[in-house]
Amino acid sequence: MWKHIIAKEAQKRGIGWRIAFDEIQDPNTPDFRRFILSQTDDELLQIASVWGAHHYGDSDFFSQMAERYVNISNWEVQASLACSPLTPPGILHEIGSKKAKEEGLGYILRIIGRNPSTLKETLINITEDQSLDDHYRKVARLNLEKGLLVATTRAS
Repeated sequence: MWKHIIAKEAQKRGIGWRIAFDEIQDPNTPDFRRFILSQTDDELLQIASVWGAHHYGDSDFFSQMAERYVNISNWEVQASLACSPLTPPGILHEIGSKKAKEEGLGYILRIIGRNPSTLKETLINITEDQSLDDHYRKVARLNLEKGLLVATTRAS
């Protein structure tokens, strides 16, 4: 299904888009090239940039990417950042303490509650925010009280 969706997008956006998408997803793409490809307003390429950088595995490079994208309002990019354990704790705090709450993206808080890079301060901030529905605070609370493994495997 994934390949089908990407093929449909490539039909609409052109072969240049498809080449950029494939290159940005390739873990073997050098960081300088990945950096150039990530400088785009195309939301799908931004998401692909986050995941490509994640799979590339260089935490310094990923930190640069996260800094670039933390202020983007696209929820898919924010959720992608929240998923990666390479995302720096400060970026997760920015998303979890400000952006996700301000933009009504509480479900991203559940992702942040499961990220091993999330600071205790961020988890406390989420847990103690009474303006959030309890189901958005549950994972952070489980992480604080019982640990990441319980938060990841038992939170529904």
